[in-house]
Amino acid sequence: MNTNLQFTYILNEHSRNGHKALKQIKQYSDELDYTYTVHKTQYPGHAFELARSLAPKLSTHNLLVVVGGDGTLSEVINGLESKNADCPIGYIPTGSGNDFARSHNIPLTIQASIQYMLQTTKPRQLDIIEIQHKHRRSYALNSFGVGIDGMVIHSLAESKLKNLIGNAAYFSSILYAYFKQRPFNISIDAGKHSLEFSNILLAVCVNHRFFGGGIPIHPKADPTDSVFELVIAEKVSFSELLSLLIRVILKKDHLAHKKMHVVKVADYAINIQSHQYGQHDGELKEFYGDYTISSKKRAFWIR
Repeated sequence: MNTNLQFTYILNEHSRNGHKALKQIKQYSDELDYTYTVHKTQYPGHAFELARSLAPKLSTHNLLVVVGGDGTLSEVINGLESKNADCPIGYIPTGSGNDFARSHNIPLTIQASIQYMLQTTKPRQLDIIEIQHKHRRSYALNSFGVGIDGMVIHSLAESKLKNLIGNAAYFSSILYAYFKQRPFNISIDAGKHSLEFSNILLAVCVNHRFFGGGIPIHPKADPTDSVFELVIAEKVSFSELLSLLIRVILKKDHLAHKKMHVVKVADYAINIQSHQYGQHDGELKEFYGDYTISSKKRAFWIR
């Protein structure tokens, strides 16, 4: 067990189980006798700022650990990347979705995830999604999507469905968002291949198997192969939608449906031809225009 590590926590107490985390971290650190400091987020975007400010102070024996959901983890990655800091990131999942943790079998309890990090001996290099839009560069860990997945998050935020958790919330909100999402068009330039898609409901670049709180959007996605899966869904009837949702959970063969398409690419440019809601690691965004997507390696303290 690597007890020489010093843990620097960035803690989001407002994540689903974040309010329990500090007490358990203190209790467990006393039992195992390892050194730690805690920096609590105070407002949206604060994890980004904390990561930027802490990056120059981290040594090889000082592990930066994110305590929160996928959104907090994504903020920290963006903060470190803005300072070109390549220090590895540990993770204690306390969010409602925890798709990154599910994809890598990271324990979902605080004590078990601390034990997991202490038993890890070296960082692992994973792909992250680099997104360039005009003069702004950002990074996504799990997924970057446009269309109904953004409408789902928008619908959750403004409806009573936000009180539900995980798959129940996501599937309920898909049905709700289906009637609000208008089909749209995109074009993709992937070097030798140029593709046009019209009348679609979803275009999502995925880096891990899960999104939306454990939904296996692409069961074979590999975050180490330096390529991404771009999943595109055409407009479907309501009955087809219900059939697809059942196939996602029970058979995981939804990508074989005639109105589902997968483009496997390392780098590509995408043009979104109308204003659309979207999501960036589960956080609501609005998208329109030209985006360039590429792969970049980052170190994580996982096995």
